[in-house]
Amino acid sequence: MSHTVPQNLDQLVAENKQLKDKIVQLEQMLRYLQASQFRPKSESMLHPGMKPLLETEPEESDEKPDKSSEIKAPEHIRQKKKKVIPDELPREDILLDLSEEE
Repeated sequence: MSHTVPQNLDQLVAENKQLKDKIVQLEQMLRYLQASQFRPKSESMLHPGMKPLLETEPEESDEKPDKSSEIKAPEHIRQKKKKVIPDELPREDILLDLSEEE
């Protein structure tokens, strides 16, 4: 019985390593698929060497933007989406009889 425990332990360690490698592979595949699904189509065919350039964060500058360069857009008023039917128009109720199968 003393021989089976180390063999079993070695098998479990090897299986654990295989499973961890599989998890890493699946996580990489998930990240790739998410990136390809949610990025703009114009960036879908980037050269692999350009990825580090796009992943870096832009440097922050201490300068504040000029308030004179800001543009204020006019606000708009939301219109009602549903029109109300006037009461003067004739109305007709139509009742349909359906069998239990329908």
